Amino acid sequence: MYSTVRAEEVKSNDIKILSTGIHENVKLVGARAEKSKNGNMFLEIKFEKNGAGLTQTEWEPTAFNGMSESDVQEKCDKQFARMLQILKCFYKPEALMFIGSNFAEFAKWVCDLLNSANKDILLRVKIVYNKGGYTTLPAYAKYTFIEPMNLPDGEASAIVALNIDSFEKIIVADKEDNTSNPLLGTTDSTTTSTPSADALPF
Repeated sequence: MYSTVRAEEVKSNDIKILSTGIHENVKLVGARAEKSKNGNMFLEIKFEKNGAGLTQTEWEPTAFNGMSESDVQEKCDKQFARMLQILKCFYKPEALMFIGSNFAEFAKWVCDLLNSANKDILLRVKIVYNKGGYTTLPAYAKYTFIEPMNLPDGEASAIVALNIDSFEKIIVADKEDNTSNPLLGTTDSTTTSTPSADALPF
């Protein structure tokens, strides 16, 4: 039933993932725009360094309960600003003029530019944990999280570790089950009852 030969034939399927932190010499691999099995549009961008990767997924902004049209527009604007940070690593600002009426048009525009970009341009990238504990680019737009390794003369890197960046995974303890022990009876602030010997299961 057991064989070293057969066990060694089982192929490893390890996936190397870029850890959190500020990484240098990262390469853009490419981008794609697709629709999930649930019918939700998304934009996916892949980065790589020494065989380890980061997959950044941007979902189509949607309105949750209580959100106004302006709230959704703000989400779209922040998403666009984050994508511009990436695109400006490869293109001059004047080449990045775009007006679109929906996420599908926007995602296609971003993908076309990234897939046509010079992949030899190396990047400095900040990677953090999101609330779900997965590695990702930061969700904010007003602080720099990606830039070319080769900056203009005299210009220092704008990427710094901020106190809002999660570089360590947050461990959430399991919730304790408050189910009472039936053998201990009920307890309140004034009385304690213990089950009789007839009520015990042994």
